[in-house]
Amino acid sequence: MHRPEYLLSRILQCAESGGPYAISGKDRYSCTNRKKRLPIDELGGECCSNSKTITRQELEECVLNCIPVAFYSIDIFDRISQKMITHEVTS
Repeated sequence: MHRPEYLLSRILQCAESGGPYAISGKDRYSCTNRKKRLPIDELGGECCSNSKTITRQELEECVLNCIPVAFYSIDIFDRISQKMITHEVTS
């Protein structure tokens, strides 16, 4: 049986080792390189020491709350609105 995919699966990377962050334990994202204790070439053969974890719910809420801000900051709604107006005028 496969584990379910989550919103941020295969997207997050560890800032220390560059390894993927994945669900570990019960709904917490953590560095898979640290969990596996694999030597990392970029760390001179050392294992990742990044012990930071975050709950899936907390991280996903934070990311989803940032999406509208990102759209507003690039004026996407204004551009879409303008294209719709232009399309209505030419149709």
